[in-house]
Amino acid sequence: MESINRIKRELIVVLLWLIEKLDKRLSTPIQQALSIVKGDLPDIDVISEIEDKIKQMSAGVTGDPLVIETQVYLRLLGFPIGSFGPNQNGVDAKFGDATREALGVFEKMHQIEVTGEITHSTLALLEKQVYNGASYRQLAKEAWDRGVRLDIGKAVSKAAFVNVIYYYAVIDEFESKVPAAVTTVQAILESGYGQSVPVDINTKQYSYNLFGIKGTGPAGSVSSWTREETSSGIWEPQLARFKAFHSYEESIKGHSQFFYDNLKRYGAAFQTNNPKDFAREIAKAGYATDSKYADKLIYLMTYWGLV
Repeated sequence: MESINRIKRELIVVLLWLIEKLDKRLSTPIQQALSIVKGDLPDIDVISEIEDKIKQMSAGVTGDPLVIETQVYLRLLGFPIGSFGPNQNGVDAKFGDATREALGVFEKMHQIEVTGEITHSTLALLEKQVYNGASYRQLAKEAWDRGVRLDIGKAVSKAAFVNVIYYYAVIDEFESKVPAAVTTVQAILESGYGQSVPVDINTKQYSYNLFGIKGTGPAGSVSSWTREETSSGIWEPQLARFKAFHSYEESIKGHSQFFYDNLKRYGAAFQTNNPKDFAREIAKAGYATDSKYADKLIYLMTYWGLV
C-alpha cells in the first residue's frame, strides 16, 4: 500500500509540472500544489485560512495588484507598514515610503539585492514565507544570526528610521523582554524620528541617545537642551546631561538596561505581554514628565501597525 501511495504522489507531481509548463498563468497555484504534495507547505485547511486573511486584508482596496499583494504579505509577516488604507492595516495599493522601506528590510534580511522596486522573485519569496507560517521575529532572528546588520543615517525618512529601529528592537526583545513596539515608538517620540538626538552644545559630540536617557553612558555624556513639563503643565527649556552611546544598537540595549537598573520602579511593566499595557505602566511609573506620554506611545504603535 505504501508503495502504491508513493507512486500516486509521484504521478501527481509529474502531472502538476506538466500543467504548469502548459499554462504559465497557473504558476503560483501549481507551485503551491506541488509543495503540498511534496510536503513543503501546510495542508489545504491552513492554506485556506491564510487565503481568507489575504482577502480580508485587501477587501475594498483597488489599484496595482502587485503592490496590494506585497503589502498584504508584509503585514501578515509583521512588518511595520503603517495603518493606511480603507482597512487601516497599511494595505492601500500605494508603493510609498512605508512599504518600500519594509520591503527593503525584508530583502536585506534575506541578503538579496535591494532594488527599491517590487520584483517577482522577492514577491515569490514573500509569498513562500507567509505560507510557511513565518513571522517578523523569526525572520529577524535568522537574519541576525547570519550577521545581517542594518545601517541608518542621521537624515533618513520616518519609514526608514522606524524599520531599522524596529529590527534592532526585535532582536533586543529576545533578551530584554522589553516589547519591540514600545522601544520603537519611544525612540520615535524621544528623538523625533532620529532628528533630535542630543548633541553636546560645546563639543558637538553625537550621543546616539534615542531615548533622552540622562546620565553617563558607554561613550560618556553630552550636555544638551531639552524641554520639561512643569507641575503646572508648562513646558520649559532645561540644560541636561544625557548618556552617550557608540551606536543606535547600543542605545537600544542601554534603553532596556535602564528598566532593569530601575526594576523596582518599572517592574509592573514586565508583568504584561501587551505592548500597550507596558507603555501605560512605564508612564504610570513616571518615565516621562509628559502627562500624555502613554497615549502618544499607543497612538504611534497603532499608526505604524506595530500592534
